[in-house]
Amino acid sequence: MRKDKVLLIGYANKYYRTEYVKHIDDGRKMFEILTFEKCNEDNRKLYGNIFECLKQTDGKIGTILTYIKFLIILLRMPHYKCIHIHSVKKIESIFSTLLKLKCDILVSSIYGSDLYRISNKEREKIKPLFKKSTYIQVETKAVERDFNKFYNNIFSDKIKIVSFGISVLDNIKKMKSEKEKIKSELGIPEKCKVITIGYNATKEQHHLEILEQFAALKEQINDSCYFIIPMSYGNDTYKNIVVDKFQQCQLTGQCFCQYTPLKEVAKLRIASDIMIQVQDTDTFSSSMIEYLYAGNIIITGAWLPYDELSDYIVTIDSVSSVGKKVIDVLNNMDKYKEMVQLKAAGEYISAKCSWEMVRNNWLALYQ
Repeated sequence: MRKDKVLLIGYANKYYRTEYVKHIDDGRKMFEILTFEKCNEDNRKLYGNIFECLKQTDGKIGTILTYIKFLIILLRMPHYKCIHIHSVKKIESIFSTLLKLKCDILVSSIYGSDLYRISNKEREKIKPLFKKSTYIQVETKAVERDFNKFYNNIFSDKIKIVSFGISVLDNIKKMKSEKEKIKSELGIPEKCKVITIGYNATKEQHHLEILEQFAALKEQINDSCYFIIPMSYGNDTYKNIVVDKFQQCQLTGQCFCQYTPLKEVAKLRIASDIMIQVQDTDTFSSSMIEYLYAGNIIITGAWLPYDELSDYIVTIDSVSSVGKKVIDVLNNMDKYKEMVQLKAAGEYISAKCSWEMVRNNWLALYQ
């Protein structure tokens, strides 16, 4: 029996997983992991024990074999104080009864795609896991509201609102006063306003439609704007499509398509003045929070569940409104800066999203 251990179920190499373990671990390697990918050598030191449930082949046969392997791993593993599922999937729901038998506390953490990018039929398939869960963790009140709406409030007493920390904030805080120096390092003209479009290489960011809008508004923009498109992760084919579109539109700026270390990520946030985040769905975008903390005016969709940030962001009703709204912000920058209360936004983010502030809230789920 692992009385003082927590078993994580998720992908061992994901950035948010490794950051979570680094900041929540009490120094005794309290986390072990059941992972659906081979754990990188550098990350192996983070976990006490590693159980790899790797898909050996594609198709239905591969899925069935993965389920069998998952079952065998569960049957062989000891009893844990807590099992914590990061991003719920069908496989955990199928074996939810066994998972609960293998621990005292079962925590299910809801990520954006778990709730907003699946059908009602798929939501029903993961329902058994929530029945067995001790706690269901979400990041915001808006997600809590939507979750309860989807499941008719039957799990409302299990929900815990706990935010993940954001590691980049520390880097932003250290370098925030160096904006002009950072712009120079990145090759950005001194007088240009920097506009960031999205934060990853997925079509849900609507890069192509937004670029077309700016191409049509080129006369109003002149040489006063510099565009940055961060695509260090996402779909490689889509990256190439966006890069080609960007070149066709002949806008001034650059696409960032390679892996970007934390310090360089912070520089991109600080260099930017306006950040556009109009995904189809989302829960609590860490990247958007980083831009807000760095002093950006955020333009985002009114359809996204950012109720708690409503005082600090600018919302639009459709993706087709992005270009016109950006022009309005550029022409009235001081008014918008005052409206979104950037100083208050920074204080709010420091209190809600620093690992130091949220660590005890996470540990409380394991007690």
